[in-house]
Amino acid sequence: MLHSDNGSVFRANDQEGKKSGEADFEIEVKKFKIKQIFTRVRYPQGNGKLERLNGTINDCGDSLEAWIKQLNITITNVLIQA
Repeated sequence: MLHSDNGSVFRANDQEGKKSGEADFEIEVKKFKIKQIFTRVRYPQGNGKLERLNGTINDCGDSLEAWIKQLNITITNVLIQA
């Protein structure tokens, strides 16, 4: 799954009511059967949340294993509090 904004690089936008076709990026994503999810138009907060998640992953020392371990701790703590 891929999360992206509505920029013309990622998505072919409607212009004057006419479809302008698919952006090259969209074509490549479909070729690899990756589901692309777009942020809502005029709603930049969604991108901010993803940027924060990326920052959290980087804070773990760029180690996916460390990030997964921290995620498991966080999930456990949330479940204990519930």
